[in-house]
Amino acid sequence: MFDKQLTLKQAIGIVVSAVTLCGGAWVDMKISVARQDNAISETERRLEDTRRTEEEHYRELKHSNQAIYDKLIEIQVSLQNKQDRP
Repeated sequence: MFDKQLTLKQAIGIVVSAVTLCGGAWVDMKISVARQDNAISETERRLEDTRRTEEEHYRELKHSNQAIYDKLIEIQVSLQNKQDRP
């Protein structure tokens, strides 16, 4: 009887160990997936920030180029007016 109880205790211990190992592996997997999801989300956020910054720089350059173009036209008109005077 004693040997059977010891075997039963061993079997229970083995089952508990297996469940603990599987549970631990499942938790580790979930943590790993959560970290990857977090890293992906962070990368997507950075890409969106970069896109916004690039769009802002493009608008600034476009505005600056338009201002330069307008100034060149103004200079051209001024020079033309000076040449047209007798």
